[in-house]
Amino acid sequence: MSVVYMGAFPPGYGGVTIKNQNLYTALEKEIPIKKVDFNRVKRKDIKEAGRLVFHLLNPRNRFVVGVSGKITRKRFTQVLYYLNRKAMRKSIIMIMGGTASHDMSVDLEYRKCAMGYKKIYVETQSMKAEMDAAGFENVDIYPNGRFRPQKAVELKTADKKLRCVFFSQIQPEKGVDLVLKAAEALPNVDFIFYGKIVDGLKEDFLNNVESLPNVSYCGVFKGTSEEVYAELSQYDVLLLPTRWEAEGVPGILVEGKIAGLAEIVTDHNYNAEIVENGQDGIVLKNNTVEGLIEAIIYVQKNPDVLKKMKLNSRKSAEKYYIENSIPAIEANIWGVN
Repeated sequence: MSVVYMGAFPPGYGGVTIKNQNLYTALEKEIPIKKVDFNRVKRKDIKEAGRLVFHLLNPRNRFVVGVSGKITRKRFTQVLYYLNRKAMRKSIIMIMGGTASHDMSVDLEYRKCAMGYKKIYVETQSMKAEMDAAGFENVDIYPNGRFRPQKAVELKTADKKLRCVFFSQIQPEKGVDLVLKAAEALPNVDFIFYGKIVDGLKEDFLNNVESLPNVSYCGVFKGTSEEVYAELSQYDVLLLPTRWEAEGVPGILVEGKIAGLAEIVTDHNYNAEIVENGQDGIVLKNNTVEGLIEAIIYVQKNPDVLKKMKLNSRKSAEKYYIENSIPAIEANIWGVN
C-alpha cells in the first residue's frame, strides 16, 4: 500500500502547483509518500504516464489529489470513481479556485462521483457551506497554507512615501489596469510590480511602466518562500483588485499577511473572507479606479490606521500556517477505511 500525491508540480508555476508542492513537502516530513506529476504527464513523459496508470489502478493505494483545471479535475474524479472506488474511499482531494466547489455542487454526475472521496478540502467556509447545502458530508477546510518563516519577518517602518506592491500575474483580470491608472493619479505614491506578463500584454504594460516615474517592474520573483516574505516586507500595501472569475484564496494574500502588509482587494469571490475590511486591509465596495485611489489615499493619510492594519495582517497569518492543518490531513489519510 502506498500514499501517492497526484497533481501538478513546479516547474509550471501557478497557485495550484505551489499549493501542491507546499503540502507535499509538509506531508513528506511526516509520512512515506510518493508523487505523480501531472505536468510531466502533460509533457508526454512516458515513464510518468506509466506510473500514473500503475498507481491509479491499485486498489490498495491512498491518494492525495491536487489536480488543476476544471475539466481535468472532473474527469480524474470520474475515472477514480468508476475504476478504483476502493482506493477513492481512502483518498482526499484538495480543490482550489473560486468555482471548484460550485462545479461539484451543481453537476449531479460530478457530485455523485466526488462524494466517493473520503475527504474534500476546500479553501473557505463559504465554499464548504455551499457543498454542505448540496448534500456533501465529506468536506473540510484547508486554507491554501504556507510555511511559517524560520525567522521573524520585520515589519517595514513608516516612510514619507507610501509603497504599494502588486505581486501576481500581470493581466487585466488581476486588476493591473486599475493599478496603473491609480499610479498615474497618485505620483507621490510608489507602485512596484512583480509577476509574469501574459502573452500579448508585454509591450503595452512596459510602455505604461516606462511613462510613469513612480512605477517599477521587477520581473518574476524566483526566490524561496523566505525570500518572498522578506521582499514583500519592504512595502506597505499589497494591491490585488482582481476580477478573475476563478479566484479562490490567492496565495499572495497569505504571503502578504505573513510579511505584514495591509491589503487592498476587491470584494470578489472570497476576498472578504480573507481580508477583514478596516482591520487588516480594505475590501473595495466598488471595483473601480476611483475606489482604489480612495483606499490608497486613506491609508496614506492615516499612518496610525496603516500601522494597525499591518499588525493585524501579521496576526491573521496564523490560521494559514501549514503546521496547523497537517495533523488532521494525516489522520484522514491513515484513518480507518
